[in-house]
Amino acid sequence: MTESEVQQTSTPNSKIKKFRKRIFHPITKKNKDEQQTSLLQEKKNKTEKPIRNEDYEATGFVIDPQDHLYQYWLGIISLAISYNFLLIPARYAFTELDKNYRYIWISLDYISDFIYLIDIFLQSRTGYFSHGLFVRNHHVLQRNYFLSRQFFVYDLLSIIPTDFLYFIPTFRFVSIIRSNRFIRVNRLSQFQELTESRTRFPNAFRIGVLSCLTLTLIHWNCCAYFLICEHLGFGSDEWVLPASAHNETVAMLYTYCFYWSTLLLSTIGDVPLPVTRSEYLFVLFDYMIGILIFATIIGNLGTMISTQNQSRQQVREKMDEIKRYMKFRSVNRKLESKVIKWLDYLYMNRQVLNEEMVLNS
Repeated sequence: MTESEVQQTSTPNSKIKKFRKRIFHPITKKNKDEQQTSLLQEKKNKTEKPIRNEDYEATGFVIDPQDHLYQYWLGIISLAISYNFLLIPARYAFTELDKNYRYIWISLDYISDFIYLIDIFLQSRTGYFSHGLFVRNHHVLQRNYFLSRQFFVYDLLSIIPTDFLYFIPTFRFVSIIRSNRFIRVNRLSQFQELTESRTRFPNAFRIGVLSCLTLTLIHWNCCAYFLICEHLGFGSDEWVLPASAHNETVAMLYTYCFYWSTLLLSTIGDVPLPVTRSEYLFVLFDYMIGILIFATIIGNLGTMISTQNQSRQQVREKMDEIKRYMKFRSVNRKLESKVIKWLDYLYMNRQVLNEEMVLNS
């Protein structure tokens, strides 16, 4: 055979090989994935413990997450978390506030820690549904909770006794060392979701939550502004607090800082221009946070308004369909007016138009 004939015979063979590879490779890969999935499922079935009837029997004190007592407890733990979120930054920034009421703050700190500990116990006794049945065995609940990510990532880290650092002179009664209490914020979100699903006024509750979140951010920014002013020195330039701030009360200083923070985060402006680089960076960061807050508020309000108007919009669409139908059937004006009034009556009395019931009657 000549060289040209060899090339002609090899070319179809190579094409056939490529075609086979392109056709059969995905099938082989799919079968391989199915085999791996089946092996993983077999391993999972071997490692999972069999379901026992004893797991669903009540063996002690167990909390039902659908009960109102569970919601009340979430409200109590939310108060403790909110206390830490608001007072720890304020006490760290305004040292006079911490010194004047130190014994009160220490008492409230340990009360909140005690609430955190009770919350760990109650979470270990909170039942859950498994395979359609409610697990009430407290031994099973405790084992699952203390081996869960919730305990190690959130609850355990948030209760580490960092107060022992008070014995070090550098950290003597510095409240910021208790910032690990912020980690329990997931319980605050659980309370929000549960209350929002059960309240009769969900939109008003959402507005209240959004307002509290905005005020908390303004409060944190207020404390940060005071710390920066104290670090740069009162009266060092026009952007920071004046030199007379040393003689002002804590209430007056906090009021001015809160006012300044509100102006900046609301993007209203009307504040002294920054001078140093750190001041410029802080103002730019505040403007970015303010834009996000403004966008979040507008988005949430738009969602609430659209939700409120959704039922009315459905009635309008149904009314337009009925009007078109009556026009197509040449219904007289008097009957058309009666039908429209009847639809308005249904909407005003929060009743739903059931077409099947009307047709059957």
